[in-house]
Amino acid sequence: MGRIASFLLLLLLAADWTSAQDRVHWRDLLTELEAHNPSLEAAQKTLEAMRQRAPQAGSLPDPMVGVSYLGMPTPLPFQGVGSDPMATAGLMVSQEFPARGVRKLRYQIARTEAEAERGTYEQVWNTLVGELQRAWVEYRYAFDALELLKENERLLGEVLRASEARYAVGEGSQRDLLQAQTQLSLLATKRERLEQGKRVAAAKVNALLGREPFTALAPPGATTPATPPADIEEILKGLADTSPLLARAEKRIEARGLGVDLARKSYQPETKLSATYMNRGGFEPMWEVSLEFSVPAWFRTKQRPEVAERTFELAAARREYEATLRDLGFQVREQYEAARTAKRLIEIYDDTVIPQARLALESSMNGYEAGQADFLNVLSGFVTLVDYRMAQLDERRNLELAVSRIGELTGKELLP
Repeated sequence: MGRIASFLLLLLLAADWTSAQDRVHWRDLLTELEAHNPSLEAAQKTLEAMRQRAPQAGSLPDPMVGVSYLGMPTPLPFQGVGSDPMATAGLMVSQEFPARGVRKLRYQIARTEAEAERGTYEQVWNTLVGELQRAWVEYRYAFDALELLKENERLLGEVLRASEARYAVGEGSQRDLLQAQTQLSLLATKRERLEQGKRVAAAKVNALLGREPFTALAPPGATTPATPPADIEEILKGLADTSPLLARAEKRIEARGLGVDLARKSYQPETKLSATYMNRGGFEPMWEVSLEFSVPAWFRTKQRPEVAERTFELAAARREYEATLRDLGFQVREQYEAARTAKRLIEIYDDTVIPQARLALESSMNGYEAGQADFLNVLSGFVTLVDYRMAQLDERRNLELAVSRIGELTGKELLP
């Protein structure tokens, strides 16, 4: 029984849970994500559409071209042209000109809104990368947990065979066999849940990459252990420079400020220049040139409320920026605390909990060999060690998920 105990403990200590198959890392999938994700493509097309607005906004209104006639003595077209000096056939061209600086402001507003849309596009990319990272983390977690269960099943199988051997020579009890078999069944139920999680995570990765949900996905490769950011305060101070959400909010403030300037321009008159050429047949042609100005006569109900509206929009944009900054700061801090706690728990499991559980299992197994301990003690020690190792895997997943979310919120790739 001593050789069996040594063999079982060696199995538990085995650290290489991966096979020699080709592996995939989440960074290997970024090119495919960028090329095939429909949400990212939609955001890109929206950005391109927004960029087309600035030239339109800065252009003059389309000129108007028209024809006119003055018929004498009947209303029929061109009657009397050439025979009556009052009869004419005319061509009219007119062009409206906004107040000085209006076209420039409209162009700047449209360009700034397009720059704000750039922040939306970058945030979509950050969100998709974060979702890919977390789906990959769940996928790798399922693989690692299944490998751990496989080792535990082999370990429990050896315990069961040892119990059967003792039972065969009259040193064990049937209850020991039933308890070991029950634990094997419980491990099988955990396996089914993990298989489900693996399939769901793979389907999520495929969906993000624009693949069919049931496309085969290579096993996940190993990676450098994730760690919480070293200087969270520095990250929080730099949020305004790294977060696409804040960049978008800042551009919206700029656009709203330009909107206030544009509204103030509405007090200035717009101009309309018209020119008409009138042909009189055999008589000398006539020309007419006119210059018209709009008069802001209803400024109390039109221009003044417009300026007030744009001013309130500017104030709202500034408050939205402040709210976004505070909310992002809270979320980053929250995820940082989750990551730091998970990292500390992993260290506790590594340094004390799992080594103590292994010693307890070894002690109970030695006692069982010598006939001084009940099989239930061995089984309980086994279950406890399995639970602790699974809990350690859970905390590693929690750490990686938290680091991934911090990266998404800050616009940085922090997950190794």
